[in-house]
Amino acid sequence: MYKFTDEGKLANSLLTISNLRSQPDGTCIWETVGEFSREEGLSIADIHWPGGQANPPQGTPEKFKLKVVTLLENPFIIASDLDSDTGPSIQWPCDEQGYPAG
Repeated sequence: MYKFTDEGKLANSLLTISNLRSQPDGTCIWETVGEFSREEGLSIADIHWPGGQANPPQGTPEKFKLKVVTLLENPFIIASDLDSDTGPSIQWPCDEQGYPAG
């Protein structure tokens, strides 16, 4: 059940940060690697590279891709149709600190 503050913000929201890891058998699993809350900020675990190493394998590119995904669920995430002048438009209201409102 969701609870809201008097200002209409989601109370006690907690975001889970997950890493999609491939397994030796070819399957993938989601591993929780961190959390974010307004109260505690960001808490993230150290990266464990293949073989349980603390450092990336030699030859691993320094660039990485981060994908942020969420469920499309009003009023938390509001999507609108494509605007031919401005391109894709996915928007959500934010409070004065830049956090998603609601």
